[in-house]
Amino acid sequence: MQKFFGFLKSTIDFIRIIIMFSVLMLLLQWIEHLTNSQWAWLNFIRPVLNFFLAIGELISKESVNVAGALFEYKYGIAVIIMFLLHFCANGLTSLIETAEDKCDDVRRIINKNAENSYNKKLYNEHAALQKKINKYCISVHTSLKKKFSHEELGYNIDEQNKIMNKFLMEKTGISPTFFEGGFLYQFDYFDEIDKILDYFFKLIKSDLPLNYSICVQIEDGNKENAYNQIKQLVSLKLENKIVMLSDTVFRYKYKSAHRYGTSQVGLFQKGDSTIEVHEFVEI
Repeated sequence: MQKFFGFLKSTIDFIRIIIMFSVLMLLLQWIEHLTNSQWAWLNFIRPVLNFFLAIGELISKESVNVAGALFEYKYGIAVIIMFLLHFCANGLTSLIETAEDKCDDVRRIINKNAENSYNKKLYNEHAALQKKINKYCISVHTSLKKKFSHEELGYNIDEQNKIMNKFLMEKTGISPTFFEGGFLYQFDYFDEIDKILDYFFKLIKSDLPLNYSICVQIEDGNKENAYNQIKQLVSLKLENKIVMLSDTVFRYKYKSAHRYGTSQVGLFQKGDSTIEVHEFVEI
């Protein structure tokens, strides 16, 4: 369509140039007529000029004598007709540009609808794939808060861990396993993660004398890979946050409803690779 409209506009521009050139030639022929000359070099365009003069003569055959020169009205009328054609060509160019704009609008709408349709299809495909990922695990590592770490205060981290695990087991119905010096809870229904996160946020906000390093990781069909990823998070020792990697964030976005938001914690260098860490935040 762009080539088509470009061709039309180029054609009309060419016609406008021909019209203005013809006006110039007609004026020269008029001078030739007034001076009773005979310019052979005008012969190539005389048929065109004579055509317009014939139209002018049909409109008026009158003339006027000025200083001994006979001015025939048909010449003036022919010039006016040519300028009218030039004006019409300008108007036609404007119409073509308007039509081109309308076609561009239609094309943009069609492309936008096609893009939206494709994005929706892509989203549905991603959603279907992400919905298949249901298993996930949450690790918890603890340390005594500095103000409770003095021996004379009598706080024992093992006893505090028992209190914590008792609370979590009662709420989640899951028994933990030992993992990297902490505890690992494994779950089977990711779409229910918000309810589980409620309990872990209660831990962070509780009056227990513990700092909590809590890490969430989905299991995308490869338990060993999930364990390696959560080990990376554990090694960062980000306390009193519920953190995860970007693949878990991506899975969380495909839940039908969200009780929590997510926020990027930062980028961390682990060996030769860089990991992107996010955290759950209360809305």
